[in-house]
Amino acid sequence: MIVQNGPYAKSLSYAMRRAFKAMVDNGISLIIDELLFSEEDFQDYLELFQDVDVVFVAVKPSQKVAEEREKMRGDRSLGLARGLYEVVYKDRIFDLEIDTGKIDPKEAAEAILAFTASEKPTAFKENFQKRASLC
Repeated sequence: MIVQNGPYAKSLSYAMRRAFKAMVDNGISLIIDELLFSEEDFQDYLELFQDVDVVFVAVKPSQKVAEEREKMRGDRSLGLARGLYEVVYKDRIFDLEIDTGKIDPKEAAEAILAFTASEKPTAFKENFQKRASLC
């Protein structure tokens, strides 16, 4: 299954990322929850936020759990979770991976807070450098 945005969604996503960057540049801290299945969108985030300390977190339940949730929600195209699972995580470096099939949302938030209190994020910059070296 190939999933891609149409022209309107591409334009909207492009503008949204720039709005996020403008907010950050004006001192607003953000949590951006986005399924990055497009390498083009991921690359754009990397370039836009290369001067920002971004904590890059993979919310990554097992594929089986992702597929079960897809069915339970009832508002998703079945097979989407399977089709996107590897695409979303493949060849990406994360500061932290959270398995939401094993921990609840409160524990996930606590893990992220603990990371931010004790670690300096490096994954976003590593992803940027890795992709820059391929060009």
